[in-house]
Amino acid sequence: NIADISSLGATEIGYLDVAISSRSSHNAAAIWAVATRNLTSQAFPFTNPGAALDVSNIRTAAYGQYNTEMARITANVATEAKQNTIDGIVDDIKAKTVNLPAANVDVSGFITWVTLTHTTTEGDISALFSTDLTGTTRRSYAVYIDLTGCEADGAAWTTCTVRVKIDFGVGDAYRTVDKKAIAKTDVAAAAEPGVPIDVPATAKNVQITLQFDVQLAADATIYYSYVKEALE
Repeated sequence: NIADISSLGATEIGYLDVAISSRSSHNAAAIWAVATRNLTSQAFPFTNPGAALDVSNIRTAAYGQYNTEMARITANVATEAKQNTIDGIVDDIKAKTVNLPAANVDVSGFITWVTLTHTTTEGDISALFSTDLTGTTRRSYAVYIDLTGCEADGAAWTTCTVRVKIDFGVGDAYRTVDKKAIAKTDVAAAAEPGVPIDVPATAKNVQITLQFDVQLAADATIYYSYVKEALE
């Protein structure tokens, strides 16, 4: 409790001054000056601009504005807390979605089967796609090729063997994992010239090859289309 000294006279105040001065190198006036000095004379080591502004506003606030300044600071703190909460939610979402598969890819185009190059040997047509089927991420393919041009060739070929091959990492050799024989009569324009080829999920390089039992008489255009389904 602070004693009420308002009734003390000059003599009593003088006694008080002497008593204080006897215990300190400062007189009462000096002590009063220090106790009531302007707060703006103090240095506040705030490096955050927002915090420095808040402190500055409180120090310089006029009478009656203190509550207003404190309310504003409280609102700022609440907003910052909400932002921290939002940041945490965003981080959680990122952590849960970082391994979502990439977007699927649709590719189409055409290649030229060069008869003098391939003759009756096996030829890797997938290497000629605008984007080949190599890669080390998990994926699958749904491939379609159109052999209309090959069927219309004048050569008397009867069978085209389609192979799906996987690079198992054993040297440079690909291994056949699926094959089917396509009869020339099956790909006539009036029949079903499109050939579907499925490549199940894999994380290895893939090849699709063709091999005709008889060399084509001329180069042939082979149209292709495939969907790559990304699994990671």
